[in-house]
Amino acid sequence: MALATRGDDGNDNGSGKGGGNGQSHNSTGVSAGSQCRQLARLTELTALVANTTALEEKTKGDAAKAEALKAKAAEATKQLATLQANTTLVAECQQRAGANELDDTCRQMHQLERLEKIANNATALAEKTDGNSTKAAEIKAKAEKAVTTLADIRANATVTQFCAAKQTEEDCKDLAKLQKFVDQAGKNATATGKAAEKAAKAKERLAALQANSTLVAACAASGTTSGGSAKPSTGGSAGSSSSSVPVTVSGASGLQAFGTIVSVGLALVMGIALL
Repeated sequence: MALATRGDDGNDNGSGKGGGNGQSHNSTGVSAGSQCRQLARLTELTALVANTTALEEKTKGDAAKAEALKAKAAEATKQLATLQANTTLVAECQQRAGANELDDTCRQMHQLERLEKIANNATALAEKTDGNSTKAAEIKAKAEKAVTTLADIRANATVTQFCAAKQTEEDCKDLAKLQKFVDQAGKNATATGKAAEKAAKAKERLAALQANSTLVAACAASGTTSGGSAKPSTGGSAGSSSSSVPVTVSGASGLQAFGTIVSVGLALVMGIALL
């Protein structure tokens, strides 16, 4: 499985000084997130130079550029071997990559579900396309293509459990923020116009969330406060994802069942950018 290269924390600049942000550090103070990104970059580089076709595509047939990349890969060999020899680091990087991929799959699932909902609702479809039958047909066609991908994602227990936990976490944050806003708005009895309208909508949304007793109980259990924050998760590191609701991510093995789903579905997601 390819290791994730995106940032695992917003504060990591490679120096890795300090702590307290959930990041583990090595003896030199470099964060695991930084090491994982380095490991991913070096792994990707060595794989690229080892693949003649990919290298030619990357360099557009420029022999000089190809040789430069090969030289960089050769220089990185020792450093890559050192990183790969650290089994603890490799395991953590796999877990981070797994969590990142789960996040991406959740976003993909939500986009495909939105597409499905619009395509199956004549009123919503007409509003979305301004009554344009050609655009409506295109959306329906994309929704039809997405059926199998969406079904496969929903059938994966690891994905659905993780996505549900993430959604609950977001809903808990929304609930806390709305409660705070409504409380503040309630102190302003003279609010009129847009301010009053905004407060009314917030109150309506808050009531809808509070009506979900399961959600309210989950929020209370997770320790979400009125400020919209939550107690740090004690369920272990999972990369950039730290749902307040516990969920297990089993590294590379936990992703094998839906690795293909992600790649197949990404093309569909890219095709619904108009939504």
